[in-house]
Amino acid sequence: MLELPYVGKKFTWFNSNGSAKSRLDKVLVCEEWMQIWPMCKQYVQRMEVSNHCALVVKSMDKDWGPKPFRTIDAWLSEKGFMEMVKGRWTSNSVQGSGFMKVKEKLKHLKGDLKVWNRNVFGNIETIK
Repeated sequence: MLELPYVGKKFTWFNSNGSAKSRLDKVLVCEEWMQIWPMCKQYVQRMEVSNHCALVVKSMDKDWGPKPFRTIDAWLSEKGFMEMVKGRWTSNSVQGSGFMKVKEKLKHLKGDLKVWNRNVFGNIETIK
């Protein structure tokens, strides 16, 4: 048996007055488990119901898909930025439910912003 790596509090048990604490609770798995889920960790949660902390097992090798939508603060002060965003947002016509429309519009806008950023600001990694 192998103990999963843990994240969070160092101890999982505390006595009522806090003078004693220990790492009593552990998640143990077999070698076969580790071959299927090699990136699993045990997360120590807050104490809520008893004097023991709950443990949650999570796998970190999940592919969450593309990176989230992000902006750069300098864009907001650039002349014409908001007009460009509004224009691109309204010109991108997509089909689907409300949520799917927003998701697809953000996806299109992300691509438009990458091009706009490269054209207006250039590659900031190479600018000196």
